[in-house]
Amino acid sequence: MNKVFVIALFLVLTLGLVLAIENESGRGNDSSDKNSSEDRNQTSEGIGEDLSEQIAEKKEEIKSGDYNTSLGQLLNVRDLSEDLRELRVNGVRAQTELNITSDTDSEGKTRLKTKLRNGTEAEIKIMPDTASATALERLRLKVCSSDNNCTIQLKDVGNGTNERVQYEVQIERHSKILGIFQSKMQVSVDINAGTGEAKTHKPWWAFLATEPTE
Repeated sequence: MNKVFVIALFLVLTLGLVLAIENESGRGNDSSDKNSSEDRNQTSEGIGEDLSEQIAEKKEEIKSGDYNTSLGQLLNVRDLSEDLRELRVNGVRAQTELNITSDTDSEGKTRLKTKLRNGTEAEIKIMPDTASATALERLRLKVCSSDNNCTIQLKDVGNGTNERVQYEVQIERHSKILGIFQSKMQVSVDINAGTGEAKTHKPWWAFLATEPTE
């Protein structure tokens, strides 16, 4: 009888010990899961904050101009002085004295217009970045910057029925006359703001000069 009692007591104690170990292990796993969940939440919150900042920056960028969704261009027109304005598209700037208005169609495309001296309205279809790229291609240059005194202006030119809006891209180039004398050459490219047609202008003595390729 005593042996049976001892064996039963031993089994009860052993079972209690096993149950205690399992409970302790379960609490450890719960704590680990909780910490893991907290880490995931903190990571998610961090990602959310980053996305919120990016969205806020993009909204502020769009707020400062008109976003042309059909062409993927950020358009911005701002006053530099009473008679001078700046048209900026994708980081390329053109200065103008023209009064520029804009409207947005149902597709989200922003159209820029100006009133000519003859009273007619002209649409500015070519943007400064396109005008700059056209001029650089014609002049075989890589960049339009202050280093080569490059300027981009949007003007109302011509008269009567030939009146139009065009860009004038001017660049200063170093050249050698007859391959000997150093000289600075002022060259320009006119780009029709409605059609994109371009025309290059150089001084009369340009045929005597050699220009560096860049």
